[in-house]
Amino acid sequence: SDPLRFWANEGLGVIKFLVTCVAVVLFTACSPSATSRRLPDVVLVTVDTLRADRVGIYGSTTSQTPHFDDLALGGAWFRHAVAPLPETRPSHFTLFTSLYPRDHGVVSNTQTLGAEVLTLSEVYAAAGYDTAAFVGTILLDRGSGAGQGFDQLSAGEAPQRPSAEVVAEVENFLAASPPDRPLFLWIHLFDPHMPYEPPGGRPGRDVQWTELLPTFTWPRLLELAAEHSGDLPAGAVERGRELYAGEVESVDASIGRVRAALEARGRWDDTLLAVTADHGECFERGVYFEHSHCLGEGALAVPLLFTGPGVPQGEHREVSEHRDVAPTLLHLSGLSVPEDFEGRDLLSGPVPDDPIAFFQHPVYPQEQIENREDVLRRFRSAGGDPTRELLGDRLRVGARQGQWKYLRTGDEEVLYDLAQDPTEEQNLASAYPDVLKHLRRATREWLRDHPMQHVEPEAINPELHEQLEALGYL
Repeated sequence: SDPLRFWANEGLGVIKFLVTCVAVVLFTACSPSATSRRLPDVVLVTVDTLRADRVGIYGSTTSQTPHFDDLALGGAWFRHAVAPLPETRPSHFTLFTSLYPRDHGVVSNTQTLGAEVLTLSEVYAAAGYDTAAFVGTILLDRGSGAGQGFDQLSAGEAPQRPSAEVVAEVENFLAASPPDRPLFLWIHLFDPHMPYEPPGGRPGRDVQWTELLPTFTWPRLLELAAEHSGDLPAGAVERGRELYAGEVESVDASIGRVRAALEARGRWDDTLLAVTADHGECFERGVYFEHSHCLGEGALAVPLLFTGPGVPQGEHREVSEHRDVAPTLLHLSGLSVPEDFEGRDLLSGPVPDDPIAFFQHPVYPQEQIENREDVLRRFRSAGGDPTRELLGDRLRVGARQGQWKYLRTGDEEVLYDLAQDPTEEQNLASAYPDVLKHLRRATREWLRDHPMQHVEPEAINPELHEQLEALGYL
């Protein structure tokens, strides 16, 4: 082959891998922990579309999550974890790169992660870990960039698959994997994402709507809206929430199966486990059964826990970000954190005064904007509440610090006190000018320090269009 062509196409990835290997070898050779104990196994579980307030320990009254709660109570859990962007690829790639979507360049599901960006899985691979991934949607297949650093990645062939199928693969893999080699394992569970089809169904309060909606899909939602002049009846909205709760309980049962499989492997006491969500889901204030064009707490507030060796037990109330997960896992593993990773270790060292989490709206290609606008023209309201207009190509950004949440769209600014107003009803921008000014300045500095990296969106070919449509993104 042509050497020049090789270095043009592959050289950056090769150099990145070699540099990572050298850094890891130097660190582990000098680290006391490297000689005193074997590297721990590390498992990262990401649940798609899981709202924090639908998890028991976070105060859920609609779904029971005993397996998540038990893990959280036995480790460290974060009350105010904030997603950086409410879509699958951008948020996952922030978890893996410790960079904001603006920095790694994936700001919608139509973009792929560049090979030049260092990932958590590549760091573990360079440290001698076996690496494997089992995911619940084809959006996270190798073609998306999610496979970087993984010896194997299984995504199935359908747009999505139930968590029970993913976990069955995980169980078989763990039963066959050698326990004498350190393992980095990523498990992605898709169940709470639309369509809502909990296994075994879900009983409802209203018999009529339970019979009419045994499952909840976008085609059926639009059909019901059309039958009611564009308004989705309130009973259907409530039924959708019930089915979502069933999906949450289903995925919690799968988390319990993952734990049992890890315990059966005989390495549970030497296994670091982190569980979080890429983003949540919105059921209110103009955005229903969707998350991509929602920056409400339903879409941004996610659960986060760590458990395993070296993890201090207890609840943490400071604001945390997705980009903090990778540095935390690496530190707990006894490995150095690459300079490319910009997040902070959440469990050691001083906690910064009032850390700020930043987030933004996806940046859509024009074709996706038009498809979404067409859906909203047919689905004009839910229970009489008008659906929110799509922002389109207007950028919306925000910041969360302590009790305060700031949103900016163009010249429009909103300030919420989430401690007193968790449903974000009252704009306090004029009542607290000093808080507004502070968060405005912080957001401007964030935008200045993190200019948008330009990654061309994938052409929405028929196959990608079909996948996004099946997942409710179009």
